[in-house]
Amino acid sequence: QAPPIPGTRFRIRAAAGAEPMVGGANGLLKSAFRLWDSPVVLALVWVSAVISTVAVLSQQQQLFQASSAGCGRAAVPDSAYRGSAGVPGSTGGGLLGGRAGSADAAAAGTASEVSAALAALEPWASPQARHTALLALQRMGGNLLAHPGEPKYARIWKANSAFVKAFGSLHGHDAAMRAFGFRDDVEAEAWQFVDQVANRQHLEAAMSVLQRAISDLPQG
Repeated sequence: QAPPIPGTRFRIRAAAGAEPMVGGANGLLKSAFRLWDSPVVLALVWVSAVISTVAVLSQQQQLFQASSAGCGRAAVPDSAYRGSAGVPGSTGGGLLGGRAGSADAAAAGTASEVSAALAALEPWASPQARHTALLALQRMGGNLLAHPGEPKYARIWKANSAFVKAFGSLHGHDAAMRAFGFRDDVEAEAWQFVDQVANRQHLEAAMSVLQRAISDLPQG
């Protein structure tokens, strides 16, 4: 029998002892996979994903706010659209309150101007003459509101016989025409009304004052 080759027995033993090591590694892998599939690990993974998502969204929101601030877009607080007491619809401070206050002030100014012009319209005239004049003025304003943009209603010739007879011959009629939005600086021979939104709003307010003046005239 031939003597064994030196070193051969050691290699064979080493190879034979390697199998348990491989089996142990497989066991560790199986344990790791079972641990990964466990509900606790899955819950931790989901929680981590949610936290990451929230962090990303928060960071994007901060970047957007910083970008908006850099572009000069200042956010308007809700209180700016409410009154000074923070109650919607109040006429205190805020944008809406300021606009409502401006509209009320404009209407009050129109009412004051029209009332003064009507009071100065030949005060010594008879009630019948004043009634005729006010009705003529009401007819001119009503035609403008009923037929916006119609040139024949927007221009009234001063020499027109019907105009002179009913209204144009009265003292102070020119102040009344201007109070109703008419102007004669474009054509000196005619009263003209420029059909714009602001002028129409002014005329509507003036017509309300005129209607009250007609109602206050003595009857008979």
